[in-house]
Amino acid sequence: MEILRPIYYSGIGQRKKNEDFLYPENPGKKNNLYMVCDGLGGMAYGELASKMTALAVRQYMSSVETVEAESIKDSIHFANNLIRHFIDEHPKTEGMSSTVAMLVQDKKDFFAAWVGDSRVYHIRDGEIMFKTRDHSYKEWLIERGFEENTEDIGHIITQAVGGKKKVIPGLEKINDVQHGDYLVLLTDGVMEAVSENDFLAFFETKKNSEDILQEIVKLCSENSKDNHTLYILKIK
Repeated sequence: MEILRPIYYSGIGQRKKNEDFLYPENPGKKNNLYMVCDGLGGMAYGELASKMTALAVRQYMSSVETVEAESIKDSIHFANNLIRHFIDEHPKTEGMSSTVAMLVQDKKDFFAAWVGDSRVYHIRDGEIMFKTRDHSYKEWLIERGFEENTEDIGHIITQAVGGKKKVIPGLEKINDVQHGDYLVLLTDGVMEAVSENDFLAFFETKKNSEDILQEIVKLCSENSKDNHTLYILKIK
């Protein structure tokens, strides 16, 4: 399964700095790992946390001979332990952590893994074939049947890489990827600017990936206060 030229964007929004990080920054044909990370902690080094998370995952996965679910989870545990160790050595960074949403290609199949509220979408003709489930208090309540009580709940995530000594990544195998499908990774700043329905509508059209990205970026630039990052991968 071949990916057409991956395209991406990361914007600062109305923040003073961009604490999002994406990998790879210069994708090539041999890439099989894609990530977006959203650093948390503000003055507590969120910008560093997102970069450390992505680079630690990349380092671990580069040593893996066979892509498997457990090795992908282990790469996130590796990143989590690295950040916790860094915090122990540099107490002033307590509070730094990061979300991560990652996509790993294994021949014709893909694995999606995540921690926090950065997302991976598998989209076909504007319809969701798969979407990661946010690690958030709101999602926790919805899963337990309390959806009607979540309208006024703020966006509070329940997990982040480096946030605690133990992290439980989400992981799913995406094995029904077809020609013309889209795989999209994004941080939460994108969904601050555009509703999910409007976001999906961009992928109903026969526009190319560059045009879709340009329209989403325009909305993010106009409406998102937060950093916003996304990767768009179209299947050839």
